[in-house]
Amino acid sequence: MITIQLLTAPGCNECERAKIILNEVKSLYPKVEIKEVNVMSLKGLTLATEHEVVTNPGTIINGKLFSVGHLDKEKLIAKIESLQNLL
Repeated sequence: MITIQLLTAPGCNECERAKIILNEVKSLYPKVEIKEVNVMSLKGLTLATEHEVVTNPGTIINGKLFSVGHLDKEKLIAKIESLQNLL
């Protein structure tokens, strides 16, 4: 199982773009689990601190930081493909 956590903040334009990308990716990879976490929540603050996320959005894949800020769709797809090959 591949799990993606997206750390978002209210009013964050880049976060909204990342959500669109993740919805597109979800249609390509329906078994990928995607969880949005508000960075202002206790869980969000904990994840942001743990992974040293200082720019939104933060993208965490299977417990490891993948990206901060702009989410690159092609790199995300390549990462999912590589992880699927390991499963």
